Amino acid sequence: MDRSHPPVPGPSKSELGLHLRTLRLALGLTIAQLAERSGISAAIVEAIEVGGDEIERKVLGKIATGLGMTTGTIIRLWERRVTITAPDFET
Repeated sequence: MDRSHPPVPGPSKSELGLHLRTLRLALGLTIAQLAERSGISAAIVEAIEVGGDEIERKVLGKIATGLGMTTGTIIRLWERRVTITAPDFET
């Protein structure tokens, strides 16, 4: 008898896009800054954030690098519904 549990589904493309947007904003990055740091176009970043494009593993890896984290970290944060916040800066 198989007692294994079915795999937990990963985020949908809209959930992942929103999660990436939340992480980007928490780090104080613009779409253009994340695109430059990731080595992809701003149009691709924007399309992913609004859930309009499927995200390839390779592109997710580039975005993760641009965010200063690993793909695994991004997914674990999503699974735990953890968000990060940017530090408060004195103006």
